[in-house]
Amino acid sequence: MKDYGRQGGFPLVDMLMPVLLSGALALAATGALAKSDGLLTLDTERQDVGSALMELGRASGVQILLAVGGGADVVVGGLHGEYRFEEALTALLAETGLTYEFSSENTVLVRGAQESPGEGEREGEGEKANAEGVLELAERRVSVERVVATGSRLLRGDPTAWVASMSAEEIAVLGVSDLEELFRTVPWSFPSTTSQTTGDRITGDPFAAPDTEPALGSLGFGFSSVNLRSLGSANTLVLVNGRRIAGTGGYEEGFANLDHIPLSAIKRVDIQLDGASAVYGADVIGGIVNIILKRDFHEIGVTARKEFSSSDADRWNVAATVGHGWNWGGIFVTATRTIHHAINNAKVGLTSYDFRDRYGPEFDLRSSGDYNQPGIVCDFNGSYRYPACVRTWLGAPHYTSHTDYYRLPEGHTGSGATAEDYIVSGPADLPLIDNPLPQNGADARHTALTMSLEQWLTDDLILRADVLHSTGQSSRHEPVIMAGHLVPASNAFNPFGRDVIVSYWPLRELEDGLLTPSEVDSDSRQRNYTVGFSWTIRNHELQLDTTRSASDHYVGLSSYGRKRYGDPLAARYHELLESSDRSVALNLFGDGSNQSPHIGELLGVSLTRHGRSEVTAYEAVIRGSLFGAPGGEVVYALGASRRETIVYHSNEWYDDTPGGLAARTGSLATTGVSRPKTRTDARFLELSIPIIGQENGRRGLRGLLLSVQARQDTYASTGGAGQARETSFDGVAYPYVPGRGFVETPAPVRVKVGELELVSTESRSTSLRVGLEYKPVMGLGLRASWSQAFKPPRYSQQFTTNLPWERYTFVTDLGHPSGEPVWPTWVRIYTSNANPDLRPETSDSYSAGLVYSPSLLPGLRWTADWSRIDFVDKIEDSYRLLRYHPQETFRSPAIAVRDADGILQTLRYTYVNVASKVSETTSTGLQYAFDSRWGNIALRLDYHGVLQERLQIIADGAPIERKNTSAGSPKYRLSGGLSWTRERLGADLFARYTPGYVNSLQGFRCREAVGRCETPGSRLPELRVDSLTTLDLTLTYQLDFGLRLRGGGRNIFLAKAPTIWNGLPYDPTRWDARGRVFFVELEWKNNR
Repeated sequence: MKDYGRQGGFPLVDMLMPVLLSGALALAATGALAKSDGLLTLDTERQDVGSALMELGRASGVQILLAVGGGADVVVGGLHGEYRFEEALTALLAETGLTYEFSSENTVLVRGAQESPGEGEREGEGEKANAEGVLELAERRVSVERVVATGSRLLRGDPTAWVASMSAEEIAVLGVSDLEELFRTVPWSFPSTTSQTTGDRITGDPFAAPDTEPALGSLGFGFSSVNLRSLGSANTLVLVNGRRIAGTGGYEEGFANLDHIPLSAIKRVDIQLDGASAVYGADVIGGIVNIILKRDFHEIGVTARKEFSSSDADRWNVAATVGHGWNWGGIFVTATRTIHHAINNAKVGLTSYDFRDRYGPEFDLRSSGDYNQPGIVCDFNGSYRYPACVRTWLGAPHYTSHTDYYRLPEGHTGSGATAEDYIVSGPADLPLIDNPLPQNGADARHTALTMSLEQWLTDDLILRADVLHSTGQSSRHEPVIMAGHLVPASNAFNPFGRDVIVSYWPLRELEDGLLTPSEVDSDSRQRNYTVGFSWTIRNHELQLDTTRSASDHYVGLSSYGRKRYGDPLAARYHELLESSDRSVALNLFGDGSNQSPHIGELLGVSLTRHGRSEVTAYEAVIRGSLFGAPGGEVVYALGASRRETIVYHSNEWYDDTPGGLAARTGSLATTGVSRPKTRTDARFLELSIPIIGQENGRRGLRGLLLSVQARQDTYASTGGAGQARETSFDGVAYPYVPGRGFVETPAPVRVKVGELELVSTESRSTSLRVGLEYKPVMGLGLRASWSQAFKPPRYSQQFTTNLPWERYTFVTDLGHPSGEPVWPTWVRIYTSNANPDLRPETSDSYSAGLVYSPSLLPGLRWTADWSRIDFVDKIEDSYRLLRYHPQETFRSPAIAVRDADGILQTLRYTYVNVASKVSETTSTGLQYAFDSRWGNIALRLDYHGVLQERLQIIADGAPIERKNTSAGSPKYRLSGGLSWTRERLGADLFARYTPGYVNSLQGFRCREAVGRCETPGSRLPELRVDSLTTLDLTLTYQLDFGLRLRGGGRNIFLAKAPTIWNGLPYDPTRWDARGRVFFVELEWKNNR
């Protein structure tokens, strides 16, 4: 077993586990007194009642339970100064309609006044037989809302953690319609994987930065993720109600698909930014997003919303919520249906790839491709299995190939043409192509259902269950290219008298509606189930939970490409190509005006990806109070968990081999296991120790709290050890031969032979966290913490079915001892699809912050936070590093192996622990709320700065800067807000400013030597991008009968996109291509 714990194992937990478990059970027989007579120094802001009660409970050591529904939509004012516990609680609940009572010596229950015992009883009813007993029993089983804390398993949370929270009401006034749009407004989030940055023509490897986001390929479509601190979506853990969910189906990176979590079902979103592996385990190097779903057993409501986008990306949403409570429990259900329309790129300026008028002579990004309208013709190479153009090798001094192309003059229909009518061209003489991406985003349909159930089995035993069901279908138009078609001599429009290759751009057919565009489409599904029990023994609670989560994701590319054996459209395709009837035959030679009416029949699926991810988890936690200390109650959480994660996928396309359907890539083919599984066993411990509190505080030392968290994770997997080798044997294929059909033809077939050895690996990692909260004076709180985090290697990075292989080639050595590039250098290329010796990625996180609310100026609140993450042993694909950062990578001894004299011997193409990354940020915010004769006014100004964001491939090498580039976070962000409420009216105005940055991701290379482009194929010059300022506005009006009307807009002045990005006339990581969006929303809610 490999043990990667940096503390030499987990002795603290090993020693204390039995002791604390025994102690906790023994202490269950004792109670802890709520110190309601001591003074509390409080400094809380205006917020929803649930969050306010959590803060009060944390400060006092008293467990406060809020009855479900009792605090729905209740906002309470802040508390500033010294209070006794009951004085503070009374002040918070004043004029809210909520009451409280002590259900035990250290537990308080808060609920609506209408839930008071005996309300609604007619005089004399209490005298009926057994009535009092029934009512008393019912009251003891009032449904209470469990407060889900982020970054802690303690009920009152961890005040030393950097956690930012957004309530449902705060989210609503932002005017956003889903989580993708919400995280665009979050300053710590880099929207690298969204509906606007994924898809066939975009995804490939859009950031050219392995440390920012993985390469998802052309089938990465139909999902959206969150990437905190630009450390990668795979390093941001998304929880729902504090529990892990399955990541996007089939992606080992494990990032959750935000599209499956409806905004209308969310009560609160918490973001932790300083590491929480000691609580949650792996995958939290960048941070935590904890999405808390609504759970109100007394609510019924309906919401309808319509959005109008300046780029045609309109949306429609309807949501319903129903809650029903009874004496023994309750149920709450939400149902949501959302319809999205794709972004019309023409509405945002993408009508041509010729950007010379905006950025200079180098930015004519039109391509000189070998397809067009009229079609581009070339001679057939004679291979019916791999039909292509004849290429003539020119030899020295050019060392390249040449192809003759033939095309008709512009405007020629293709009818009656002869071979002499065709213009002969070389590759450089072909006309330019301007075939921009027609859409971005997606035409999408999402349906979601959530359910929360609670049932009291006894006075102390509660059964809880949560369900999330979600489905989504997305599609987007892609450019149509009909390239590489073998047109037989029999075709009615073929004048050459021989089989030829034709590549065609059916522009006119698209404009006339004869063709529908090619598409990328996806179908996804998420299923989450959690069932758990909690048993209360005085001041201790035992909680047992089991979670089952599964995510399926399908993506398909539809095109008018060549149809191969097994394709259901193949017979019709070849019939239309071979036809000598001009009313039937495909005409790929002319200008589209004399086209077959049957051409639209040939749109079919050409490539698919099916993926599935599963998570099954079991967890047991005991928490409570250990003993009373002078500073307050010492509380603990202790537990263990087991989690099994299964991720697999397969890619399929039509082939000429027997059966016709090829599954060439996938989990079984690459790792030797059809359902790769990783088992994770964990033990964890958490202590919160108030050293100084209300009882023993003094001037300059009002409070001091120590938080300690520790966790040990053991990972076990089984997969292929690369013992299989590939060989060839004589087989058959079925290529199409004009006039003969699909003909059986001898063909070599490559297969893996030899017995594949399956090996098992087991590794262990230990994570620690220590935090401190210090309150020197009233109204000032400071916190600091240090923590460790880790991420184990992905399954496919450790296991493979292939043996390593070698080849030799010439390269330019950029790390030669002479300091100069050396060409040619003859080197060995070692390639391995996996590396079983990889170490887990690890990080150290440092965080500090303060909150200050001066008592002399109530309503003023200042926050300041700093955080640094040192991310080391990063696992990277050495091939991608060599591609994007060759200068530094050639100096890495893990990748470029040299002899004693520094001469390059071998380049290793595999996964390696090689890189490190630093993320250092600072944030500060100023808020001021006050009442005036014009109403309640709240002002806020926030600044988020990135001090460092850089990748380092070798320890003594030059860092690669990501800050303020197109592959990283802005160097800072400014946002301001103004909120006004008066009686039934409310208005919220938000301004956001992003500074200019350096853009090197235009998505193309120089087409010719012009301007700053020295040679064709070289990188385009970097662009200095202007700053961006947007304004959002939301108006609210509260009507009678529970109705509320909202309306407003985002980017209301339609700030324009300041740059291009991967061929788009905007950077979707910084500018929302939906443009200006106006919305109107009507909500009806009744809290019964």
